Amino acid sequence: MIDFFHNTLGVPEVQVAELSQGTIDASIDTNGSCYLNLQRRAPYVAWLTVRNMRKPDHTDPIGARYQRLDGFGEDVWRTPDDSYLTRVGTWEGMLAIDDKIAATSSVPLRMTDQKVQDTIQFLIATTREMQ
Repeated sequence: MIDFFHNTLGVPEVQVAELSQGTIDASIDTNGSCYLNLQRRAPYVAWLTVRNMRKPDHTDPIGARYQRLDGFGEDVWRTPDDSYLTRVGTWEGMLAIDDKIAATSSVPLRMTDQKVQDTIQFLIATTREMQ
């Protein structure tokens, strides 16, 4: 996730703030989360969580908040606040980005159409890897 933010989204200061597994090398069993910030004890810039829902028939997110996106090879939804959700088999991945906080970095994050595409592809790839 750090490489993605540094190299693809162009936020060089981002660092791991918290890992649900405790260390970067811990294995993920049924779920895991990673939170990023710009400096120690600062608000989160982003967080990623992946979890095994353990059943292939879970329901789609509902409500006007979720916009279904087509053309990605997996089910994908986006919310107005730059949160992305995907499902791959029984695994669900969610990535939330707070571009207002990231905008305080030396290279402010601007979520262009290309960065949105890259973010969704990263989320799908990460969720597939967990599957």
